[in-house]
Amino acid sequence: MIGMGPTGKTISGFEQFKMRFARMITTPLATRFRHRLCGSKVRQYADKNAGDTMLVTIQAEVIRSVSDKNNQMNDEFSIEQCLASRTSTGVLLTISGTYHGTVVKFEVPMNV
Repeated sequence: MIGMGPTGKTISGFEQFKMRFARMITTPLATRFRHRLCGSKVRQYADKNAGDTMLVTIQAEVIRSVSDKNNQMNDEFSIEQCLASRTSTGVLLTISGTYHGTVVKFEVPMNV
């Protein structure tokens, strides 16, 4: 799939997937026009106090969102691990999984 990065440059492959993943995680559920079932509840949890219980809830919601067929991630990506950690500006998600048969690991910042 081909897309456009934040700088306007054309991106494809795994870089484009990471951008779509971050957009899926940061898009509140039921807010996309014509795609009401796309998105996740991660943003509403990340806005709250990032205690240990909330970090576990965020991890579970990321895994649920990736597995949701409406987000169209499960055909090309299989998530194996999600680790949420606190940062000074919000939460950092470290994602591990398999992208088209290749083991990958990447980070998604959730700045609030």
